[in-house]
This record gives sequence, structure tokens and C-alpha cells, in this order.
Amino acid sequence: MSGVPVAIPAGFIARQDGLNLIPAHGQTVIVSAESEVQTLPDPYTPADRIATFSSRGPRGFDSSLKPDVTAPGVAIFAAKMGSGTGGISYSGTSMAAPHVAGLAALIRQAHPTWTPEQVKAAMMNTAVDLSPAQPLPRQGAGRIQAYPSVVVDTLAIGDPDRVSLNWGVLPIEADTYTSLKNVTLQNFGLATKVYSATWGFGAGSRTLGVSLSLPPTVTVPAMGVAAVPVTLNINATQLSSLMRTLEEYYGYVVFTNTAVPTETLRVPFYLSPRPYTRLTELDSGTTFDYATGYAWFDLYHSGPISSSLWVYPVFAVDGNETGVADAGDVRLVGVDYGWEDDDYGDMFVVAINTWGSWHTPQPYFAEFDLYLDVNEDGTPDLVDFNWNYGRATGPANNDQWVVVQVNLSTGALSLASPFFIYTDYNAGFMEWYLPATWNGLDDVAPGANTNFDFQLVGFDYWGTADETEAGRFDIARPPFWWGWDTDYPRHPGPFSRETVYGVGVNDLGGYLYSRPKGVMIVDYNGKPGKGQAYYWPLTVTGYPKVFLPLVVKNYGP
Repeated sequence: MSGVPVAIPAGFIARQDGLNLIPAHGQTVIVSAESEVQTLPDPYTPADRIATFSSRGPRGFDSSLKPDVTAPGVAIFAAKMGSGTGGISYSGTSMAAPHVAGLAALIRQAHPTWTPEQVKAAMMNTAVDLSPAQPLPRQGAGRIQAYPSVVVDTLAIGDPDRVSLNWGVLPIEADTYTSLKNVTLQNFGLATKVYSATWGFGAGSRTLGVSLSLPPTVTVPAMGVAAVPVTLNINATQLSSLMRTLEEYYGYVVFTNTAVPTETLRVPFYLSPRPYTRLTELDSGTTFDYATGYAWFDLYHSGPISSSLWVYPVFAVDGNETGVADAGDVRLVGVDYGWEDDDYGDMFVVAINTWGSWHTPQPYFAEFDLYLDVNEDGTPDLVDFNWNYGRATGPANNDQWVVVQVNLSTGALSLASPFFIYTDYNAGFMEWYLPATWNGLDDVAPGANTNFDFQLVGFDYWGTADETEAGRFDIARPPFWWGWDTDYPRHPGPFSRETVYGVGVNDLGGYLYSRPKGVMIVDYNGKPGKGQAYYWPLTVTGYPKVFLPLVVKNYGP
């Protein structure tokens, strides 16, 4: 570099730094690549092994594939800001990002007219799998390679800006689903190229019910482009819909140069299909005598998979607020007695239905705070809320969803239940299984404290609150029983679509104490959000009414 002027970008600096630089104006600066720091290879960690702390995708708000690429980021020694000539060793995205930025600079140096999308495509198309191969939501397109990224002269781009092909979450009610996207190949070389086009699933991907179709070959003219149609085909009757499970399908569309088979371009794809069901009311009866009758609901199923049904008394019905994101906007709140657990005693269940779906049932997307007044003095004693076990008990987040409790008198934080929250990714319904004795109550017994007041408050991604109406419940006296007509299936589906459910008064005293507004029939496999719970108000008759005398005092002349 001797004698060669070097342009240094200008920017804003602190006043004191400027004063320190003024005396050195015009002086010669010597830049050296020499360093006293010695770096040694790690003999214990194999190459291309992903860091245990590395996060995974998909992206939260739209379930697109993330990360885009993987780069070295463990025990990286780099310049330390503000140290002059010093350096520092760190691990994490902060150390992988400079590696990617440096490669982007090299690509732009070789191809000054390329756009950020094209620079990104050069990295993603030529990246390689980690060892052992990782799920795409963990490694993205793979570990970047400097030389292939710089010398590549044909690019393959799927979705604009993203480069990968993303379908994200796909709610599907029909038996089959198709979707067409294009991959654009851009040839910057001086010769026509012919590529074979194939596709395959990545490590750990689900495979049943999903396929891609695309032309077997594509010709890209010199300095030209070619569009390759990629059709997604889904047979939704073959898909699973398991709670607490993210059903992911991912892999690569691969273009191989027929003249030079070692030249390949890879485009990742990602989707999370979610088949869902729908129930249509054929008929119902919602007014009944508490002693001799019951409410009934004749329902008809549609959808590619079977419904999965349960029933809850409803104590809060909340409208769809325009100022609250649907994932945190509470629609229905139910409470019921659960079961007598061998280890934890009597359990009660809280059921929460929202107007829309969350990405994960975490406070970062949707938080639900249940205030419990266990002595019914008008002041809440405890607040239970949804969180994750990793963060509640340690330093790192995970996807083990738990209910955590704050004692409002002492501020103490503890688990409110030994059971995980029963819900799913991209869902709008959750259940909390709460032991009575973990929540300020007694197990069911004569004279025990088994009744409480409660109120649920929901919060969306931005922290906007949705406060529902208050309710009360006695776990020793659940208000309703429920069941289904055994001439029909409990869980209707493609092979038997009609079912009939019934709901009656289980305990008149419990009903009069808690005064449920109605009932919801939950379909865990319903369309995420309001499609997962069907609500009916109920009118119960036949019980004696007590009227207090009206006393009027006349204070006038």
C-alpha cells in the first residue's frame, strides 16, 4: 500500500476525538497486518458444527424461513471498538455478521452493479450444509463460502428480497391445495447454460402429503434470465395436526449445470401447512329445565382431518377490539374442574380463546394474566401468566410453555402448574391445568376453600391490554356436565361428519354461584383463532327464584 492513497469514509465523531485528531492532520499513518495475537484451531469442536446457543426460525410474524445463511461465529477474535489496536474474542451473531458483511463487500467488489438481493442470492445459492446436516430453520441455506459466492455468474432467486421460497403458515380447509411460485435464474455469463432442476426435503423435514413439481430442465441465455415455475402440491388428508408440534416442510430446489455438474445453485423452500376443520350448526336447543332437560347441539363437520372436541363453561365473552392485535385479543374465557391427580390433587382448567392466532404462546406474541382472588375479599392474591420454562427457571428461552405465578403480596415468582400449557404453534386456543393447592386453594373436601374470583387480561405484541369481565368459580361444584350422543362420533371427521353434543346442569348451587354465561365447544383442530371455539349462551329454567323485598324511603316532604 506504500504510496497509494486510501479513502476512508467520513462520519460524525465526538468533539474530544476531533480535538485529538487535529494535531495529527497531514501526518503519515502506517497500517500493518502484523499482530501479536496468536490464534489456534479448536481441536475439540468439529468443523461446520452449529453452536448450541444458535437460535432457529421461522420468522415470528409471518413464519418465513430464517436464518438466511450460517457463518462462523464461535470464539471469533476481532477488532475491539475503542481499543486502538486491540482485539477481543466473542461468540454469537455479533461475530458472524461481520463475516457475512465482509463477504458481501467482496461480492460487490467483483460485481459492482449487483443489488443487495443479488449479493444475498450469491451467498445463499452457493452455501453448503453443516455437519451433521441441520434443519433449514436452524441453518438457513447453509454455511456461506467466500470463493464460490464471488465467482458465481448465475443466480437463482425465489421470493423477492428473501431469495428462498416461502409459503409460511398455510391454513387449509380443502382436501387438496396448490400454489405456484417462480424461481428466476439470472445468467451474467457470456454463454448459454442448461440446468437440470430437482428438489428434495432437508434433514428433519416432514415429507408426507407435500411435494413440489417443476420442469426437469431450464435454459438460461447468455446475459439473460429464465423463469422456472415451482408448484406446491398438498394432500391435506395426509397431514398431521398435533398439539405442541410445529409441522414443518423444508428443503431445496437445486439447479445443476448439465455441462459442469459441480456447478449447482440451491434455493431453500419452507412451509408449515395447517389443515383445519369447521363445524356448522344444523340445529340446537339452548333453553332447558335444570332438573329434567339439557342443551343440545347438532353439528356438521367439514375439513380434511377429524375434529377434536371438548366443552367448557364460559364466564367471559369479549368483543374483537380494533386497537388490540387478534393474537392477544381475548374472545372467550372458560373454567372447569379438571380431575383428581394422583400427585397434585384436584385440578381445575382455564381455557382461553382469542380472535386470532399467535406464532408461539409466549408473552412476546400474546400474554395472558389471570388474576386470582382466592379469599374473595375484592383484592387479587395471585396472578398466573404464560411463559416458557427455560426463561422462568434459567437464562435461556425455550418452547416448553408453562404457567408462572406471581404472589402479589410477596412478589415471589414460582410455577403455577407442573404441567405444560396445552396449545400449539400458530393457534388461538390454550388450556392451563392448575392444581388447586398451587393456586391458593384447597383440595375438594367438606369445609375446604375451593371457590375463587378471577379476571383475565390479555396483552398483544405491543403490550396493548384487553381486560375481560370478572368471574367466579367453585372447583367443588362445577356448574355443567357434558357429553355426546353415542349414535354419533365424539370427534366427527371425513368418514362420519355429524355429531350431537349435550350440556346440562351438574350442580345447581354451583351454577347459581358461578353463573356461567354459556358454553363453548372447543375444536382443537379448528381454524386458528375464533374457529377453535364455538359459543352458545344458555338459558336455564326451573329453579326457584328468590326476590328480596323492595324498601323505599321517602326523604322528601
